[in-house]
Amino acid sequence: MSLLTPEYLTELLDLPSAALLITLVLGLALALTGWKWHRFWLTLSLSLVAGLVGMKQAATWGIQQPALAGGILAATAGCLALSLARVGLFLAYGLACWYIMQRLAPAYAIPAMCICVGGIFSVVFYRFSMALLTSAIGCLMMCYSGFAYCEQQKFFPVLNLIKEQALTVHAVWTGLTLLSSLLQLYFWRKTRKKKPAEYSLEELEAERRLGFPVRGRAA
Repeated sequence: MSLLTPEYLTELLDLPSAALLITLVLGLALALTGWKWHRFWLTLSLSLVAGLVGMKQAATWGIQQPALAGGILAATAGCLALSLARVGLFLAYGLACWYIMQRLAPAYAIPAMCICVGGIFSVVFYRFSMALLTSAIGCLMMCYSGFAYCEQQKFFPVLNLIKEQALTVHAVWTGLTLLSSLLQLYFWRKTRKKKPAEYSLEELEAERRLGFPVRGRAA
């Protein structure tokens, strides 16, 4: 399965250039701060997806106000986001492990075993798994939005490049993913080392809940 395909890229060419640039910036932010602000990104993404689903399915559920259905579903998803984060990560890595084994060693691609092994990896190496996943998604957003913008502005024939050099394009995406995940962990460790010793228990608890450093007094 190819992640970067001309078909998906073609569908993005109709978007405004401003939307592509905003997506590029968001992808860069996610790729560099995915672990450090992972609670924020999880809550934001799940709330957004749930809100869109609620607005689209409101009529099917018999709700006459799509905005009301979307708002309630978004709030519910936001409340459950952190609780379901580890479960979602477990399933994501488990399914990824199963897919990889199907490609590399089909004889050993036993669904239950692969899902368990991949899920256990995500639990044991939770920090690295979260950094790697957010980096992969962020770099994918950057590649698609950047390629679409270049194709729109006629900077470079990106569609032909993806068709003719698909392996090279995916290798670049893989390299960017690994590099950004390592940068995430490096910046996180650097921030942890600079943490003031005079932090109060309230400030540390607020930082744990929010997912990013708290410089002032916690409320």
